[in-house]
Amino acid sequence: GSDDTQLKLIVLDGDADVEWIESMNSVMDDNKCLTLASNERIPFMDSTKLLFEVGDMKHTSPASVSRGAVVYIPDTTVSWRSISQSWIRARPRGQSSQSDLEARLL
Repeated sequence: GSDDTQLKLIVLDGDADVEWIESMNSVMDDNKCLTLASNERIPFMDSTKLLFEVGDMKHTSPASVSRGAVVYIPDTTVSWRSISQSWIRARPRGQSSQSDLEARLL
């Protein structure tokens, strides 16, 4: 249905632990499937995106970094709120409304 194409953003905020960041590799690659410790597999739709907000990347492997994009923004440069508002305003028409996204994210 149309819900399958609706953008879903999963925000993971906190320190990047070695085990969980490595387990996210299968979600970030072409498989888009999270494998739990029990070997249960949870598929993700193409419309699901991950955003990691971490203080540093000392526990992140080159494999994890290569599956995504890294944007380094010192907190003294610009606030997360202004970045979020800019991203929301730049979204194509027909996706979630600006006011709806602002209400959910900000």
